Amino acid sequence: MKTNIAKQALLAGALALALGSGAAVAQTGGAVTGAGPVREGISEPLQPKFRAYVIERHHPSFRWTGDLGVNAVLPEAGVVYYDIPAEYKAPHYRYTIVNDRVVLVDPSTRRVMQIIN
Repeated sequence: MKTNIAKQALLAGALALALGSGAAVAQTGGAVTGAGPVREGISEPLQPKFRAYVIERHHPSFRWTGDLGVNAVLPEAGVVYYDIPAEYKAPHYRYTIVNDRVVLVDPSTRRVMQIIN
């Protein structure tokens, strides 16, 4: 059974590349990975502490009518990004609040990488 699952995953990745996506994207541990180095978001055990950290800061929530999910690209204007302290081990990302949800974003692309529940 493991062999069939591995073959299906390999075929799905090959198909995505053949169709020209350029980066077969998979969701792992709440963070997105693709071509290049794997960048993890905030690990599950640290998420409650991080969420409490964010709530203590009382940042305003950006109101957005778009579909908010992993891989969504936030608008260029109006969104404020904040640094993530080193203890949460997500140095490549920034966080923001969108529709009252804590969101990790790749600041170079404005792409949502993880939503902290």
